[in-house]
Amino acid sequence: MAAGRLVLAGCAFLAAVSAGCGASPVSPAQQIDQTVVLAPGQTVSISGTALHLGLVGVASDSRCPADAMCVWPGEAIVTVRVTGGSAASQDYRLSTREGANSSAHDTFLITLTSLDPYPFLSQPIRPDAYRATVRIASR
Repeated sequence: MAAGRLVLAGCAFLAAVSAGCGASPVSPAQQIDQTVVLAPGQTVSISGTALHLGLVGVASDSRCPADAMCVWPGEAIVTVRVTGGSAASQDYRLSTREGANSSAHDTFLITLTSLDPYPFLSQPIRPDAYRATVRIASR
């Protein structure tokens, strides 16, 4: 009889603990969605993560100048470097062309949203004048 009460008491305890655990909110992994503007050679820390995101440079820029008429809009390609976190450090080539402007790194999506300045025929762009706007978000 005492063993029966002990089993019932144990079951009641486990039920209470289980109910208490189910009642406590479990927070999902922190979601990241940040946009940064990077100059060539600049690296920034992504808050809430162990990641660092840097702009290695502009690999090419064949965008149609604003003061020219072109049959193709062209594209620019930038190289960004991601370091830290659980995945190995990696360089990614991101394009200004839609569909080629994102790459996945670990649980994040890195997207080139814009590249400034926009080219003009009469104003060549110095390599250090570029600014890439990059979004890093949880996927």
